[in-house]
Amino acid sequence: MIDCLAHSYLTAKIQNIFDQTNQYYQDMSWNQFTITIEILPQVQIPISRELPNLNEVDQKTREIITSSGKVQGVDYDGVVTVYWKPVNGDMANGGGWGSVNGYSQWMTYYASSGLSYAVTRHEVGHSKYLYHL
Repeated sequence: MIDCLAHSYLTAKIQNIFDQTNQYYQDMSWNQFTITIEILPQVQIPISRELPNLNEVDQKTREIITSSGKVQGVDYDGVVTVYWKPVNGDMANGGGWGSVNGYSQWMTYYASSGLSYAVTRHEVGHSKYLYHL
């Protein structure tokens, strides 16, 4: 029961951050841009937090989605992987990663503060053609 409650709690927090992000982009685009998300069941992938490789995490994420029967371009346009803060490596000091016009994003979930609204908003911007200024 604790695992279910924890998962529900985390799902609600993540959903709330994406709802806020959606509202931000709707306001900024005069309601022309909308984000819809589906939070899949939490899955532990066999990659250590010690020094995770972004490409390996992305590949495992794609495998999980494909095995659920979802097809890119039909069922979804992009993927956000929410990952506990890495111990070392490129993602250890950042809150997220997203490539410009990219398919996938990596969002760090911090045990102390959760998912960052500012970082989520920032990384979604990259996925929609926006560069750093």
